[in-house]
Amino acid sequence: MIRRLMFAALTLACMVTVSSTPPAQAGTEFGIKAGVTGATLTGDIADVTDPERTTGITGGLMLAIKLPGDLFAIQGEALYVKKGAKWTDLASSPSPPFSSDGEVNLEYIELPVLARMSLPLGLPLSPFIVAGPTFGYSISAKFKPEDTTLDEQDLKDQIKKLDTGFAVGAGARLGPATLEARYGSSLSDVQEDNGAALPTKNSVFTVMAGFVF
Repeated sequence: MIRRLMFAALTLACMVTVSSTPPAQAGTEFGIKAGVTGATLTGDIADVTDPERTTGITGGLMLAIKLPGDLFAIQGEALYVKKGAKWTDLASSPSPPFSSDGEVNLEYIELPVLARMSLPLGLPLSPFIVAGPTFGYSISAKFKPEDTTLDEQDLKDQIKKLDTGFAVGAGARLGPATLEARYGSSLSDVQEDNGAALPTKNSVFTVMAGFVF
């Protein structure tokens, strides 16, 4: 319930911002986007346990302000993003983080602040590239064992609330429709500093389709 309320609040904030923008301000774009993620965990935990990628979903809102000339823009987003990793052979690990194979599901509300550059080709299809920092807030962190006789574990006390990272990507726009691929990574450990945790960072590939109004 808290997760849904937070996402609704972010949605409302973006909508209020857009609605307060004068219609004559043609340099502002508002859009929606959704897609899939392929996530894993990197760092020392990957060296010891060899996690695999897990798939998830992402989606949310976008607000972009074009700079003079229309080639560059500052693009802010409010996204729900599922991250994490899965393990299928923890028995062979010298120091497994969990007692059985399974999947870590990390859910975030993420706020990317991206610089966007369009690549005008004189064609209906307009390529673009994006890059910039991301600021994630953890709303759920759980481990789901592969063994259904075991209980799901809540990891909220082991995962930091804030996940600062970066994202780079490229895509194309055709009319109001967009399609893009993006890679993002944490800049610091996502686990709390409890002395026992292995250094761990999020690593996520994302493919999203969107619509600009």
